[in-house]
Amino acid sequence: MDSFYDILRVARTASTREITAAYHNLARLYHPDRNPGRTAEATVAFQMVQYAYETLSNETSRRDYDDLYQSMNRLVYSEVQCRMREHARFNREYEEERKTRARNAEKREQQAAAEKEREKARSEEAERQKGRKGTCFHSSFCEVVQHKKKIVCDVCGVKRGMKAFMCPYCQKSLCQKCVGEFASSRAKEG
Repeated sequence: MDSFYDILRVARTASTREITAAYHNLARLYHPDRNPGRTAEATVAFQMVQYAYETLSNETSRRDYDDLYQSMNRLVYSEVQCRMREHARFNREYEEERKTRARNAEKREQQAAAEKEREKARSEEAERQKGRKGTCFHSSFCEVVQHKKKIVCDVCGVKRGMKAFMCPYCQKSLCQKCVGEFASSRAKEG
């Protein structure tokens, strides 16, 4: 919204004589009789110029207007500052939230990658263990261990006698049958 000074195109420090001169120039410019094709627009502009002149030409009404305009400006300025602070706070919170989400996403990706690596290591270890169970050629070094109950062979999975053979390399308990089969496998390869 333009101030009355803006409407009359004068400075806030303009004298009464300058205000009157500006009013006469603008009144001639915006008079409805001088603007036959734009009578409605010219009438509105002329009335605004006239009202601004009536207010600013009288010292008392000019002083009241200046006080009111300054207080309105302070109010608008304080409202603008308040909104700017709110906007800045919102931007800070938004940035913090965005950074937190990015950190959390990165953390989740790292955890997923670490879990994938652990799963891969577990899978590889399981394959090595499976290979050891099926092809342990250390059976000639196995220690005989006597148990009180029948044991389950780690290679064939069958519950056999109370005597087991413990391989010192792959840490598996083998039955007599598996030890014999491994011995014959070694003999064929050797």
